[in-house]
Amino acid sequence: AIAISSLLFAFAHPDPRYAVLLIPLSVWIGWVSWRTNSLVPAMWCHFANNLVGAAFGFAVARSGLHPAQV
Repeated sequence: AIAISSLLFAFAHPDPRYAVLLIPLSVWIGWVSWRTNSLVPAMWCHFANNLVGAAFGFAVARSGLHPAQV
């Protein structure tokens, strides 16, 4: 069940290249949900992942460097 829901979660994102990178994250979030028997910790993991990604994107945008230039 975790594997199937992880694949569905990952490939629900628009960019397939990005979705492949989400598979390990979605397996981890599925495991957290299963282990704690609650969706709340999994939601916090998802929030933390989005926060880190947004902060990194904001930092790169503020630096004036484009990732393709690095």
